[in-house]
Amino acid sequence: MIQEAKDERPNVLRSNIVEKYVREILNKDKNPSVHQKKLNVVRKMMELKVDNRILNSMRQVMNEQIEDERGLMSIMDFKKMFYTSFGRGSQEKTTAIYNMLLPIILGDNKTDSGGDAVSIGNLSSFIDFFNYYPFVMSVIRHKNDSSEDLYLFMGK
Repeated sequence: MIQEAKDERPNVLRSNIVEKYVREILNKDKNPSVHQKKLNVVRKMMELKVDNRILNSMRQVMNEQIEDERGLMSIMDFKKMFYTSFGRGSQEKTTAIYNMLLPIILGDNKTDSGGDAVSIGNLSSFIDFFNYYPFVMSVIRHKNDSSEDLYLFMGK
């Protein structure tokens, strides 16, 4: 049974797919100014210690509530959902993140009522960018790596 699962999806193939997807997400923007805006927002969000699980949860809720076949959501509905998702954080932090994020995720189309709309696809792409960007920014420290202090304490 285990051997059959390995034969269906070899690890090499899966790792290539994941690597290709991550590269595509991180280099998706053909416009350098858009890419730079995303980088600035991600850096600021990391400074504010935004938890990516909040964004991923918000994306899941948003995907479940899609009513527009074009993948759009009114700004007012998005704002309610955003502030609900970040409800436990400080109001200033939430407002700062919202104001930085909104220009990046606005869709080109209008809602049925004629107002500006948030593109769920743009938001999803940004969340993926936010999830994977730490791999580019710095060396990831494994949670089980010991610090120098621990080596001194343990006498090794």
